[in-house]
Amino acid sequence: MNRTRLYLLGTGLTALGLALACGGGGAATGTATPPAQGTVGFITTDAATEAWSNVGIIIRRASLVLAGDTAAASPVVIYDGSGDTTPVNLLQQDQVDELLSHATGVPAGTYDRLVVEVDGSPDKITLVPAADPVNGTVPAAVDPSLIKVRGTADAAHPTWMVLPTITLAAPVVVAANTTTAVAVDFDLAHPAFIVEHDVTTAAGSQTLYVVNFGTRGIFRHRPAAAMSAYYLRRHLGTVASVAADGSSITMLTEHGQTLKILADKGTSPTLFYNLDVKPVTAVPSAAVPATLAAGLNVECTARYQADGSLTAVRVWYSATANLPAWRPEGHITYVDRTNNLIRVLDSNGNPKTFLINAATKWYFRGDATTDLSGGNGTAFLSQVERFFKVHLTVADPTATPMTATSVDIQRGVFEGSIHPATAAGFTYTKTFGDLSTATHALGYAPSFSSWDFTFPGAATTGTAGFLAEANSGVVLDSTGATFKPYAISTLNWSSGWNAANAVFMPIAISPLAQTVTTAYASGSMQITARGATAVPVTVTLNSAAQEQPLVTTFTRQAGAVVTVAGVDPAQWASVLTAGAKVRVYGVPDGTGKLKAYYVNIFQ
Repeated sequence: MNRTRLYLLGTGLTALGLALACGGGGAATGTATPPAQGTVGFITTDAATEAWSNVGIIIRRASLVLAGDTAAASPVVIYDGSGDTTPVNLLQQDQVDELLSHATGVPAGTYDRLVVEVDGSPDKITLVPAADPVNGTVPAAVDPSLIKVRGTADAAHPTWMVLPTITLAAPVVVAANTTTAVAVDFDLAHPAFIVEHDVTTAAGSQTLYVVNFGTRGIFRHRPAAAMSAYYLRRHLGTVASVAADGSSITMLTEHGQTLKILADKGTSPTLFYNLDVKPVTAVPSAAVPATLAAGLNVECTARYQADGSLTAVRVWYSATANLPAWRPEGHITYVDRTNNLIRVLDSNGNPKTFLINAATKWYFRGDATTDLSGGNGTAFLSQVERFFKVHLTVADPTATPMTATSVDIQRGVFEGSIHPATAAGFTYTKTFGDLSTATHALGYAPSFSSWDFTFPGAATTGTAGFLAEANSGVVLDSTGATFKPYAISTLNWSSGWNAANAVFMPIAISPLAQTVTTAYASGSMQITARGATAVPVTVTLNSAAQEQPLVTTFTRQAGAVVTVAGVDPAQWASVLTAGAKVRVYGVPDGTGKLKAYYVNIFQ
């Protein structure tokens, strides 16, 4: 599973002016009241993928559009990355929010659209295929000459790609003393986002990677939780200043943005780690230590407060140390339960190996008061799987392998084909690229819900609706092989993992392309996978507005040119003809048919 979410956080503030009333109730005199303004934070998150170890892009600008600005003539910039040189690795956040900016001075009002621009220069895009999960070998990054970018360019900045405008399902209201949050999914797994296309040139056969920034559906709005519930990814940068009373630091992040972060004066003081003093120990404090001064390198994890301020949870600082080496963060790509090792991708997509011993403590989402392992760090490896997003503390970053003293699970997730599913729970079975298989049985969290991908508004609570879909399937060949529903669950911990939800994901029904055997007509077609025993599968395509599958043609022209075009429902019959080479992604509809989400047509 691989999705990236962009979050906007709006915190309404008021700019107050002074008005003096004249006796007798006359007109007010004095300084005019400035218009109300607010603060909007711009955040990204995402999820793991088995295909890539690094997908890096530079976000150049993000803007909100007022509801009354129908022509989007005056967008309000909430993130300016025009001078940024640090790509955002879309595989590093994974539902752990990375705050890119904290824009102030946003005019009060109701905003209903979001416009995001990214750098479309191939040499500013990083594509690194996934490492071998067993031996950790990392393939070379894709050469920029093999990256082809499609999308709409910004007229003022020809190399910037303007992503399709996102219409927010719930408007962002910036007003006095109010706090709001908006979440937008960026679907890294979208079949039309990064598409491999084999071409033949004078140099021989080559694989081109077409990055489609103009594809609708990559971004989708979804409701978000309260600001205080956001679990923020680490901030990395330098200390710009420290408040005279020690109440806060102001840091300049690696993305060139300025953030003010408060020390926690509550019952759980901020933990400060001076990496220049050995051994390194945590120093709880409600004020910034005197040794943490301007100019030092700093890494900070923080949480949002209800008023929009940021409070530090943990702070690591040093004059010289390589901070990410002490606090590695990334997705688990391999779990070796025989040798008690895990392999984790770092921020550059390189796998690092860590030893887990009995003393390793396991935490969940920053709660350092509860060791999930109960004092047996190695035994807990049975509860851990690839794609978990973790943040580690190591005893010595120069050791080989490094030993993890603690592992904070930022997000736990299981995914795979479902079978069986009962009222008591269900089992996920996942076959990885190295052909190893993982099986995990889950119970249901009290608030369990399920829905089809991109339709959370149609979620069903409880297990009845989930069981009907989870136990359906699509027959693929005459031997009875069945395409089972595939889902992903975010996990909650309560003396074991329980599924908080199950999202049914559209996946390809076969590894290779399929052939249209009965042309599209009246909302459906039939396709057949390769193989002597394959049987036709009925695929339904919903032409209703807002619920249509994305149908895209990829046409190879002369040389290394690939033309990408979306197809409107009125034209489906003209391209989904008998014999067409397609790749269909969908979910079983419960009646033996496949409900299409994406249809890629190769011409």
